[in-house]
Amino acid sequence: MLYSDLDSAECSRRLKTEATIAISLIVAGIAFLVAGLVVRSKLIATAGIIVFAAIAYFWFDNKVVPWQKYKRYLSDVAVGRAHEAAGRVIDVCESVRKSEEGVDIRDFYLKTDDDDEGTLFYWDNAKTLPDVAGKEVRITAYGRYIIGMEIN
Repeated sequence: MLYSDLDSAECSRRLKTEATIAISLIVAGIAFLVAGLVVRSKLIATAGIIVFAAIAYFWFDNKVVPWQKYKRYLSDVAVGRAHEAAGRVIDVCESVRKSEEGVDIRDFYLKTDDDDEGTLFYWDNAKTLPDVAGKEVRITAYGRYIIGMEIN
């Protein structure tokens, strides 16, 4: 299997770190707001809360949310229904894109005995992909996501 408890633990650790930074930014913004109200400076209060709220929102959206999605994906992979497929690898795309689940993926085309064109699967780009071009493989997949692979 490609995923283990270490992956889940690392994801949880990174999520906690990024969330702590976002919360710290919000607390700093509130501190500027309070400081501005204490010294009766609307400029400090307004600028502090706007700047830190914007930075916290940016941080949360770009750092925390992707880790939340990846943690949910790892949880689904661990307990979800998996299926197997065997065939010859047609192509593995070099370009990386982001899936709906927040996973950086590469397209992985597998030609099985059942189809003529090949079946699309997704490879998690965080995992190293061995050289499988043109080789016979047996994969275990959760939906279209490859969670295990044996090279024949």
